[in-house]
Amino acid sequence: MAEGGAVRTVSWCSIAAQHPMEGWATWGVGVDVTAQRRAEEALRDSEQLYRSLVETTSEGYWLVGPDGRTLGTNHALREMLGYAHGELVGRSPAEFASPEGRECVARSISSMVQEPHRGYETMFRAKDGRDVHVRVSASTLVDHAGSVRGSFALLT
Repeated sequence: MAEGGAVRTVSWCSIAAQHPMEGWATWGVGVDVTAQRRAEEALRDSEQLYRSLVETTSEGYWLVGPDGRTLGTNHALREMLGYAHGELVGRSPAEFASPEGRECVARSISSMVQEPHRGYETMFRAKDGRDVHVRVSASTLVDHAGSVRGSFALLT
């Protein structure tokens, strides 16, 4: 326990075998990792909140990598189109567009860098063959260094 009663997390490593010290049966090095542990917990909490929001929203969520292939979807999108997660991942969303909407969806994916925020209406073909009219709101995902990581679209 630290001064003032604060609890600290310390990572210990015994180095007695590598560096024997006369008169010491064992000894080691301790590093205070309290801040690191708190940051890891905050990150886990943030990720859980994000996942909860994405999975419980009524809009379909489609995450696409920079190569134009599906990285992930949420329950609402899978329910809307009738596909399982594994049937969508690794494939282009354009493959699931109706024949009339395929070119529009493919163009949207390929232009995600030039038009980072765009909205349009199109049709997707559900697994059962019915056409689903959707309003797509697509945005480019950029990391902290400014590199394009992909895009995501909300379908309503």
